[in-house]
Amino acid sequence: MSASQRPYFKNYPIKTIWSIFALLLLLIPSMSESQVNFILSPQKCKNDTVQLIANTGTLTNPSFTWVCIPTGAVLSAPNNSATGLIFQNTGAYTISLFVASTTGSFSAQHAATVNPLPSINLTSSSLTTCIIVNTLPNSKPVVLNATGGISYTWTPPNGSMTGGQNGPFSTFRPLTNTCFSVVGVDANGCKNQAVSCVSVLPRFTIDATPINATLCLGGPSDEYITLKAFNPSSPAFGLPASHKYFWSGGQSAGILTTPLSQSVAVAPTNSYTFTVEMVDSMGCISFPKLVPVFVQFCTGLKTEQLSEQLKFYPNPVKDKFTIDLGKVNESECRIILLNAHGQRQAVTTKQIKDHEIEVDFTNVAPGLYFIKVEGTKGDSTLKVLKE
Repeated sequence: MSASQRPYFKNYPIKTIWSIFALLLLLIPSMSESQVNFILSPQKCKNDTVQLIANTGTLTNPSFTWVCIPTGAVLSAPNNSATGLIFQNTGAYTISLFVASTTGSFSAQHAATVNPLPSINLTSSSLTTCIIVNTLPNSKPVVLNATGGISYTWTPPNGSMTGGQNGPFSTFRPLTNTCFSVVGVDANGCKNQAVSCVSVLPRFTIDATPINATLCLGGPSDEYITLKAFNPSSPAFGLPASHKYFWSGGQSAGILTTPLSQSVAVAPTNSYTFTVEMVDSMGCISFPKLVPVFVQFCTGLKTEQLSEQLKFYPNPVKDKFTIDLGKVNESECRIILLNAHGQRQAVTTKQIKDHEIEVDFTNVAPGLYFIKVEGTKGDSTLKVLKE
């Protein structure tokens, strides 16, 4: 081959040839970008799904090829004008679009950095709570604290939440077993979720005596009846000494003693239903216990003093009580037991020893009774409350 037949650029240095080639490469993208493009933000998060749409301007009959380098992202439709893209792994990616048409071949590309998801941690002040108020039910607060992000959104944002919905911690008062979740966002805008579940202990029950108590008016003016709450069921916590009781009614319902004790003396002027609640050592409250007291106006129960010195004790009585006749000289007395309606329950004759009579109440049901003492010196009616 003669010198005139050699390629034109043969006489140029290699460095010059590469410079011309690099210039052509720089010109090709600028021409391509003017023909095709797509939008992709440079910062993404792991597991993000984006939709890529090719913009080809006035090109006719285009065909498409989407390429992701390196692998680790999934293209749902790599040969369509639009494709879904899922970033399954973190790292730096280059997404390229190649378009071939009747007027030429074009390309466009974008780089994206895929960031990891934040590690959101959720801690709870307690995994259990309980109801502490029966009226407008409310529970002991549970504080949940989230870390690992710079902003948070809590769910469920309902009536059980008393703290802010968008802060790192929030206070909840659930009424039923509930799972709470929080979504945390980091400085890159990536999100992750954490969940914590809280159990609500069931409310326990209590018993109260007497059942269907009857109070008789028309007798002595100081008539009353003692109500007592007891026997909390599971899951009440603590020993009996740590339990607290609350009786409703106040003075208008005739509560004579403190309503914050296990038992109260009541003297309602009309039939009334008392309510008692118990709070255990954990601050958990029982279901309300309703204790009805029926008031009736009784007649035919005259109190004729056998002696000004007649005394009896204890009252209320659990098993036995003593009647002290003082200086009254009697050898025996007739004892008549009447219920709150004035109905005779039992009659017995008791021998008097050292001016005293012992009456056994062990097998008598709880409630209000009248004891009529009949002797040769006269009669007297005593009012006795059996616990």
